[in-house]
Amino acid sequence: MATYLGHPPDVPDIIHGLDLVSATRTLNAITRAAIGTEVMIYGLNLLAATLALVAIIRSAIITPEIHADQSAENELNALLKKEQLQAVIIGCTLVLGIFFPLIALTGFIIVSIFFFVTPTISTVKATIRKR
Repeated sequence: MATYLGHPPDVPDIIHGLDLVSATRTLNAITRAAIGTEVMIYGLNLLAATLALVAIIRSAIITPEIHADQSAENELNALLKKEQLQAVIIGCTLVLGIFFPLIALTGFIIVSIFFFVTPTISTVKATIRKR
């Protein structure tokens, strides 16, 4: 090995390219193994929070004493549909995360921004307008 470090043998260019492909595949496999578990735990946590919110909304819909009027029930039904869509998207992203954890992590961040942060910003803007 010491001999080859000082004077490496001539290697055809095609082998260098294949070696780079092999190194890239190995690096991808290591990355997938290193972050795959954490991404899946994060996704399962996000799915559990979403399913808990769906259960709370369904409970509110079937309890008539909670509704202030018909518009409140309509808003709850619209929110329920949105949260159910979110649960489906998170579930699909979890399946994708088994094979592509980095893409799944990006999907979880986008879902979080779209479904959690956007309604909060809208609520704050509506509250400021009322003042």
